Amino acid sequence: MQKKQNIRTVIPINEAITKGYLQLNICGANDPKVFNEVIYQDGVHFGKCMAIGLTSKIDSLIFLKLKCGTILIPINDSVQTMLFTHDVEFPLYPKMGYWTRLYAMCSQIHDYPPTIETTFHIGEMANDSLLKLSKYLEMSFNQNMIGQHAVWFITDHVTLKDLKPYGADSLSFFKTTAILNSVFIKSGVKTEKGS
Repeated sequence: MQKKQNIRTVIPINEAITKGYLQLNICGANDPKVFNEVIYQDGVHFGKCMAIGLTSKIDSLIFLKLKCGTILIPINDSVQTMLFTHDVEFPLYPKMGYWTRLYAMCSQIHDYPPTIETTFHIGEMANDSLLKLSKYLEMSFNQNMIGQHAVWFITDHVTLKDLKPYGADSLSFFKTTAILNSVFIKSGVKTEKGS
């Protein structure tokens, strides 16, 4: 007698939203009103810096897929557009809800970081270079400052001088450039503006 296989139903999250399977909330994970020694008080823009709330409207268990390289767009255009940097499948339990955190990175260096007070919606996939980079950051476990700086090389054409206020030094700058070289992205980076 053969064992019955357990087949999971996995649906892209945008498809599930269109079909009305769930209520979705996305916001920053940082609460500026709560003091946390390990988080800059103006917010965080990489690591598990986004939060997602899922509430099922259906009577069956499904799994939702959100792909690395998806863009998260803020309702407030003074807040950074975010790049989702880790594939994930969320279980959506019948008629239940929960919150969890997501890996993401900022794609606009000069805009405000996300907080729990900023609402987002799911956008399109990133362009080819950013998509390739986001997949490499996931694979190489670079959900950190160095990975964030690599994103800004592509989105904002930053220099070392631009990155110094965000913790960069010559060693981190070298490591960021190495990431870009690893995914065959020509950074054309300079140490200072105009040099």
